Amino acid sequence: MSFASNLELAWPTAIHAKSALPTPPPITCLRSPKNPHQKIIKRVIALEGDFIKTLGYKNRYLKVPDGHFWIEGDHHGHSLDSNSFGPVSLGLVHGRASHIIWPPNRWQRIEPSLPPERRPLLNWQAHTNEEGEED
Repeated sequence: MSFASNLELAWPTAIHAKSALPTPPPITCLRSPKNPHQKIIKRVIALEGDFIKTLGYKNRYLKVPDGHFWIEGDHHGHSLDSNSFGPVSLGLVHGRASHIIWPPNRWQRIEPSLPPERRPLLNWQAHTNEEGEED
């Protein structure tokens, strides 16, 4: 058996969709929106209600719809992620990657971090009061 030299395997932890998105955003395991037989691991960039600047999606700026989130790979331009297929349904989430386990020299805990340039521009829900009116 041989492995590609750039292959990394991560240890997923099963979670329920509603608890899948704590702060800071985690590395999330989910079914691919393009191929339901494929599982992918991506970084959560924005949650429902967040406004983001996309990296090549059809709309340059986007508000993430309710029940969805925005994911991106760490290798921009070489990753099939929300910039290719748009916001992703929370129902596709099945876990969170917590550790890199392959190759052995890369064993480590994955810290949930978000590059500063990829932070949401605004969270609409945080800027409205309980009646849904703007502050």
